[in-house]
Amino acid sequence: MELHHLHGAQDQGSLGLELYDPAGDLAALGVAAGNSDQTIRNLVDGTANGQPDTYYARVTGTDGTGYSFVVTRDADYDAEPNDDPPTQ
Repeated sequence: MELHHLHGAQDQGSLGLELYDPAGDLAALGVAAGNSDQTIRNLVDGTANGQPDTYYARVTGTDGTGYSFVVTRDADYDAEPNDDPPTQ
């Protein structure tokens, strides 16, 4: 999961990311990483039944702060900036 300020919105305030399990208990907190404001990575479903469950994300921050939220499954989302010059 990745949480980003919208382009040009960095000066609008801070953002936070929280993830809650099906019981409503806090499962993970977002941390700053590379080119995202907050990220939660490598989350494993910790429920005992072995079945997929519904988790709930909570975005916190200053009122009116624009953001985008990306969720991937079985994918590696590159959260580090790409500093390589373009090749032709």
